[in-house]
This record gives sequence, structure tokens and C-alpha cells, in this order.
Amino acid sequence: MGKFCTNCGKEIKEDQDICLGCGKIIKKEPTPVKKDHKTYIITTSIIMLVISASLLISGLSESTLEYGNRIIVFTIPGVLGIIGGVLSLLGNKNKMLLLISGLVYFTGALINFVAIIDISIFAILSIIFGIFNIIYSKEKEK
Repeated sequence: MGKFCTNCGKEIKEDQDICLGCGKIIKKEPTPVKKDHKTYIITTSIIMLVISASLLISGLSESTLEYGNRIIVFTIPGVLGIIGGVLSLLGNKNKMLLLISGLVYFTGALINFVAIIDISIFAILSIIFGIFNIIYSKEKEK
């Protein structure tokens, strides 16, 4: 069953833009736009995968021996960043994975921060992307 014209009361079909009874223009209700964070998720996941892979490679490299415990400084945060990036990519369809990826990002940032006792680009991006992943995982529930 269609709508009725507010001017003359004649029935209006779904595809009509003008009332055939009185000629009044029918205002169409805009369809609600569903928010999609797919571009954000893919972009940030790729950024984190690249940075995390760089950390992991640095942790496995002989040239980083001067950093003391390079496993805690580079390797563990790199592995956690890669896990978070993969979970974030998979989280596009599963909100729980997006939430877990945010928590994994936080863990990697915390370990990296404690190990170097300073802030790094990895830690900054992990915290920012982690916050957004957690927010978007909650938003997708609605």
C-alpha cells in the first residue's frame, strides 16, 4: 500500500514524484546512510602491518644489538602489531575481532613504551588506532 497525498488525499505509488490528483510535488524521504568504516579499517591495518613488520625485522636484525633487550623493544611489539593489523582486517565483518585488535594495539604500545621509556611512532599510532577500533566495534553493534 502506498502513501497518500497530504494536499488532496489521493493514493501515491512508491515511484511517483508528483501527485496525479493535484500535481503537488512529493517530497521523498532520504534513505538513511549506513556508516561504513571499511576504508579506515583497511588503511590503518596496512599502516600498522608495515610499521609492525619493520619493528619485527629490526628486532631480528643483528644491527639492533645495542638496544639491550631488543625482543621487548622491537620483536614483541612488532608481533602484536601484526596480530592487531590482521584482526583489524578481519574485524570489518566481526565486531569482536575489531575490539580485540584495539586491545592488542594497546598492549603492543604499552610494551614498547615500557621497554624504551619513551614514546614512539608505533606507540602513538597503536593508541590512536586502538581507540578508534574499540569505538567502531561498539558502533557496529547498533
